[in-house]
Amino acid sequence: MSQHNVQLEVTKEQLDPYYARVYQQADEIVRYFMIGFFIVGVLLSFFYDTYLLALVMGGISLGAFFIIQGLMPQSQFFRYATSFLFWNFGVQFLLQMKGQYEMHFFFFIALTVLLFYEDWRLLIPATVYTIVTVSVFYSYRNNAFFESFPEAFKEATLSSFIIHLTITLFYAGLCLRWSIMQRDQTRESALRAIMMEQQLTMMDTNIAFADSISQGNLQAEYPSANTDRLGQSLLNMRQSLAEAKKREEREKFSTAGLATIGEILRQHAESLDLLCDRVIEEVVKYMKANQGNIFMLEDRGTPQEHLKLMACRAWDRKKYLQKTVALGEGLVGQAAIEKQTIFMTKVPNNYVIISSGLGEANPSCILIVPLKFEDEVVGVVELASFKAFRDYEVTFLEKVGESIASTMITTQNNQRNKVLLEKSNLLAEQMRSQEEEIRQNMEEMQATQEEMGRKEKEIKRLLDDSLQNEDLLKEKIREINQIKEIERQKTEKMVEELEYNKSVMGQVIEQLPEKIFLKDENGRMLMLNSAIAAGYNKPVSELIGKSDFDLFPKELATEFRKVEEQMIASGKPLTVEEEFPSANGGVRNLYTVKMPFKFPKTGKVGILGYQVDITDIKRLEKKVKEAEDLAKSNTQK
Repeated sequence: MSQHNVQLEVTKEQLDPYYARVYQQADEIVRYFMIGFFIVGVLLSFFYDTYLLALVMGGISLGAFFIIQGLMPQSQFFRYATSFLFWNFGVQFLLQMKGQYEMHFFFFIALTVLLFYEDWRLLIPATVYTIVTVSVFYSYRNNAFFESFPEAFKEATLSSFIIHLTITLFYAGLCLRWSIMQRDQTRESALRAIMMEQQLTMMDTNIAFADSISQGNLQAEYPSANTDRLGQSLLNMRQSLAEAKKREEREKFSTAGLATIGEILRQHAESLDLLCDRVIEEVVKYMKANQGNIFMLEDRGTPQEHLKLMACRAWDRKKYLQKTVALGEGLVGQAAIEKQTIFMTKVPNNYVIISSGLGEANPSCILIVPLKFEDEVVGVVELASFKAFRDYEVTFLEKVGESIASTMITTQNNQRNKVLLEKSNLLAEQMRSQEEEIRQNMEEMQATQEEMGRKEKEIKRLLDDSLQNEDLLKEKIREINQIKEIERQKTEKMVEELEYNKSVMGQVIEQLPEKIFLKDENGRMLMLNSAIAAGYNKPVSELIGKSDFDLFPKELATEFRKVEEQMIASGKPLTVEEEFPSANGGVRNLYTVKMPFKFPKTGKVGILGYQVDITDIKRLEKKVKEAEDLAKSNTQK
């Protein structure tokens, strides 16, 4: 038998029906032989004139057989009695045939018939009875009872007795061995049949279990308490499929959540308040939380640095609350300063109360995740729920927190840049007005100087005409000096104002985080801030008077100049996204706005422009696009 079959258990109760079938068949055969032996005795009585012996002794043996069978059918006693009665017929035949040796064939027949029981113990009564009979007959062969027996019977020697006894024992031993072999073969056949039946049962069990798994029921219980190797393999397969399904659900949860929140981040990147409100609304709903807050770090790097509550949601409704938390204060401040997630399932009493129309209660779970961008804390998300969050949900919130933090920083910078740009445009307009005023003053000063020239000529003429008008000349000279002093004071004041405006404008431009520059009509730098100079890794002084042809390859500079000339010719601002090599060898994405700038004094048109670094935004859009593609791929699966 195979190793697989040996593993199955077979009990004695399972083997008994097979032995009972053997006994039943043997009983049927023995019954026919008992009747046959009785008939043989009757037939022998015709040849040896032993009618009384055949009828009485044979009838007693046959009657005893049927009586015992009727009272104790299929019992061990009945079979032992059958063994004894078989040789009882042998003794009858021996007496009928007057001790002839042919009667030993009936002993062989009797033992052969008993072999059908496949029980060596049933051979013992017949064998012992035969040995006793042969011994008694040999010992009393000369008794008057055996006077009618043939002389050959009376003259039997010890050697012939021993030979008869040896043959009897040899054949009895041979039958005993054969009976044991038959019993072992029956047992093996029974074991094979039982195990085959068990295998078929296990196969049906495994098929039913496999059908349950194939229908998606990964929680199905194995229908049997015992399992074979195939059943164990199916159990292992169910466990693997269940784990794979859990992994798929977790990955789908993370991917779909990243895509959904990424879409919100992309759609509401213009307003920080709206962005925070929509984000915490979606996070609370997606995480199936009962309440959620989102904080943002303000006054970064100052003693007044704190966390400001930007938005709050409870029971899918917006809460209009105002709250600030110092760094290190409470769990929210602790999470921000330690830059670590706080996950609590034992919430302190009165830490937070979740209330509804039916009452109020403490949450069962608090999850606080710091929003980090490049390992710097930007804000904090706090969730409260009556159910405990699972590990993969915590991991998802930590992962999506990076995207939220990046977008919050970008939105905050964009809003700040927008305000600064508006201020810059206002200052530029003021500068244009002041330059126009200075130009008018210069024109007035030039007219005054021309007037002074005419008066000087008139004075010279008066001096040439007459020295008599000396007093008049002195008066005129005094007036001219007064006019010169007034004009000098005006000029100095205008120069001071111009220098002050230039200084203020320069400070504003330097404070702007964006790149601001002004080019003349030939594309040379007239003015720029440190942000532009840092991009070229050069000081501002080295870039003044330089053009793109001095800073970029000729082909690239020619392309830039061509675009600028088209913009100047059209008279309309130009907006473009450009890629420039960075100082560390990488690539930076710049959002560039260029507009024509007319110099008031000369009337020539130059270029005023500013650039915004959108490298982080492009990187975030790429991450969101990858998350959406992954979500679509998982959905199609």
